Amino acid sequence: MNSAEQTVTWLITLGVLESPKKTISDPEAFLQTSLKDGVVLCRLLERLSPGSMDKIYQEPKNDGECLSNIKEFLKGCTSFRVELFEPSDLLLGLNFSKILSSLVALNKVTADIGVGSDSVCARHSSAHRIKSFESLASQSSLGRSSKLLQNQFRSLVRHT
Repeated sequence: MNSAEQTVTWLITLGVLESPKKTISDPEAFLQTSLKDGVVLCRLLERLSPGSMDKIYQEPKNDGECLSNIKEFLKGCTSFRVELFEPSDLLLGLNFSKILSSLVALNKVTADIGVGSDSVCARHSSAHRIKSFESLASQSSLGRSSKLLQNQFRSLVRHT
């Protein structure tokens, strides 16, 4: 699988991108079209870091709302310390390899720390997985607020 196919599979696995009804002949073009309005990216960030999104335009009506979604995603991704892309590149369909690289890096770093679900892009290494995050995740079902969990997760990310 190439990086576009892996990223499509990862996004579908996380439940932030709907599985296409038919086989995709050009995964990169499919991904570029799917991400352009920023909605899938916002869903991804919300999945990886619940409660981190300030405002999401679920059905953006213009380029300004699309750009706002993309910027919100990028702002939220800074805590993951991955190299990011320019918001206008996604909106205008430029430099998609940089966008794809950012998503592959995000997949890898979140897989390494055990966020989301198992990665299909990155090798899963138990040596790199932060076990304390798993115990924090289980505490959330005991009535802990997601905000507390989010703050503890951010603390873990800063110390890795």
